Amino acid sequence: MHPALDPANVANLPTQLRSIAENVLAGSESIPAFRKLGSMLPVLPPSQAVHTLPCIFANLDSSRIPSVSELDSLLDGSRLSVVELGLHAATALAYFAKSSMIPADACPLIWSHLWMWMQFLFEYWEFLPANRVVNGGFTTTTEFSRLQVLNIAKLCEHPPTMNMIRSTPGVPRILAMAWISTITNTHGYPERQVAEVCDIVLMLPPGPSTPAVFDEIVDGVGGSVDDLAGTCAIHFARAAAYPRSDHIGRFLIAGLTFYGGAADPQPMRVAFRENSVAYSLTCAMLAVDHTAFKAELAFCLNHLTDMMEWSPGYPFVAQAIKAGLLRVIVKFVDSAKVGNRGDLPPSLIKILTEILPRAMVHYSVLRALREKVGDAKQYASAFKINKSLLKAEWKDFVVLAETRLRFYDTWKGARSSPLACDNLKCQTIRPRREFRCCGLCRTTNYCSAVCQSADWHTNHRESCGIFRQYKLESPDPFPVRDKSFLHALLTSEFLRLLPSIFIRQVIFMHTYPEEPFYTSWTYSDAHDPKIDVSAQRMVTTNSNDNYSYTRMVERARGGWRCMWCTYISGRR
Repeated sequence: MHPALDPANVANLPTQLRSIAENVLAGSESIPAFRKLGSMLPVLPPSQAVHTLPCIFANLDSSRIPSVSELDSLLDGSRLSVVELGLHAATALAYFAKSSMIPADACPLIWSHLWMWMQFLFEYWEFLPANRVVNGGFTTTTEFSRLQVLNIAKLCEHPPTMNMIRSTPGVPRILAMAWISTITNTHGYPERQVAEVCDIVLMLPPGPSTPAVFDEIVDGVGGSVDDLAGTCAIHFARAAAYPRSDHIGRFLIAGLTFYGGAADPQPMRVAFRENSVAYSLTCAMLAVDHTAFKAELAFCLNHLTDMMEWSPGYPFVAQAIKAGLLRVIVKFVDSAKVGNRGDLPPSLIKILTEILPRAMVHYSVLRALREKVGDAKQYASAFKINKSLLKAEWKDFVVLAETRLRFYDTWKGARSSPLACDNLKCQTIRPRREFRCCGLCRTTNYCSAVCQSADWHTNHRESCGIFRQYKLESPDPFPVRDKSFLHALLTSEFLRLLPSIFIRQVIFMHTYPEEPFYTSWTYSDAHDPKIDVSAQRMVTTNSNDNYSYTRMVERARGGWRCMWCTYISGRR
């Protein structure tokens, strides 16, 4: 046993305190003494408090842990007192960890005992309600999670113990449970909770380092990748709720460090899209001070840019615009040094000059812009973006947005196909634009919130979960409405370019009589100068004629994946 954990150290305490400590060492009948010792610890000088550590360690003896399989015996009073003593010991240990009074070389032994109690207590609460107090105690599952994560964080400061903790199966699940319980806890002190969430998430492996670890994390937050994505969204939403916290920069970095690895599998990307993670992240960036946390927000912007470049990326662009992406751009420019373009994050320029223009061929993006572009223009006029080195790019973006929105308004006004309300007791038939779909499954349409609520309580509640799960497993990356709008937009541009197309065709037919050819125009960047029209000779050999033409057509149809749209026509 380590010298600091020797029960003989109690003899070094003052007489009155020594009497209390000896009662704590006595065992299961020392609950009143333990409570009294716990209340005295914060006011004791460190020279005296350190001699009470053996009392804490003695009550973490693994031989005292009851058997979880004997559920009836757990409800016995004597068993409950043992559980409460272990709970008090773990709680008191958190105070020693926070005060850095645990000797580093004693950490491995303490961890081996603490981990067994942590496993027992978490399993113990699976049999009892989460808010059940133990024999008049005060600690719930959420509070226990918070305290034990603090213990783990401090014990991890000792490298050998850190290796033990990270190699222990089950620790990621405990950390994930503490993560979700802390960020969803609406009670307590927000500043303390933000700091504790930082410790929790930074101890989690960054993403699915191994399938087993990833499964533990998913199980800890609820059991599905949808729950994990929802936890990430709540994490960033908490940052938006407490933007003035001293730990907010570290809080954002912690969440993005984990998210960056977890976003690799395709199911996770779908879940991030369905849980509006881009929306929450943009809200956090808008709320946090851009001057005080410039580096952290640039890190956030890099991750948001990566998200918007996924395939397909336009749903994330639409979410970010709804949350205030344009105002975020203006705030970045306003916080930069005057006349120094290098002070702007490269990802900011990329969003404004590449990602947004490419995405402005999609219905959902333009719908979000319709609500935000006017507000962004007024907001920008109050800042120095109109006088910055980004003035030309901002002006080009605004002009293009207004052009696309005029077409969007025309298309939406002409789109008047009828729909029937999916509430069976209503079934009102109205123009499509007067309906709103279910936000979870997006398969049902209602004429009013009253009809949606009525159908939810009668028919839709059960089917909604099934439809939503199907969308997560087999998502449609390009919905019918977006296809319809994109087809209308490209047809309009194609008709506008017909004179140029005909000229190219006539020139080619005059130069190469009787030669088969095809004419393509590529809508690469949503800017008129980037539209390329060309007539090219078809491959005429019998062996690959059909294959070459088919391959070009398939490439044209698949062009939406990277925002490139190609029309092909010609003669054979």
